[in-house]
Amino acid sequence: MRFGGRRAALPLSLWLPVGAWLAGCSSGGGTEDARAQVARGEQLYQQRCAVCHQPGGIGRDLTASLLATRGTALRVFTDIRTTMPYDDPGSLPEQDYWDVTAYLLSDRGLIDPQSVLSRDNGGDLRLATE
Repeated sequence: MRFGGRRAALPLSLWLPVGAWLAGCSSGGGTEDARAQVARGEQLYQQRCAVCHQPGGIGRDLTASLLATRGTALRVFTDIRTTMPYDDPGSLPEQDYWDVTAYLLSDRGLIDPQSVLSRDNGGDLRLATE
């Protein structure tokens, strides 16, 4: 974009929604898609979940060992979707729940960080702790 003969840079805030939209539209399921999903999940977690699930909060500490007891990514997703947010369970879009699940499981080393979670593969992704 040029103004008065000079190239004007777009503010970062204008690029971020476009990047998130493009990441959501991709169907390749590759590393970039997984990173975008985890990044969206982390942002949602910080905005909507962390206040309760931080030390001293009213929610449980979502440790790797606690999450691993659920067995599969689908079970974690289902548990989160049916119980959260605490004051209005199931009120978020389905993709938000998948994104938060991907963040939690990837952040805690329970799934391959290149896995894009969805209803198509959530039941197949076993949670492994070492």
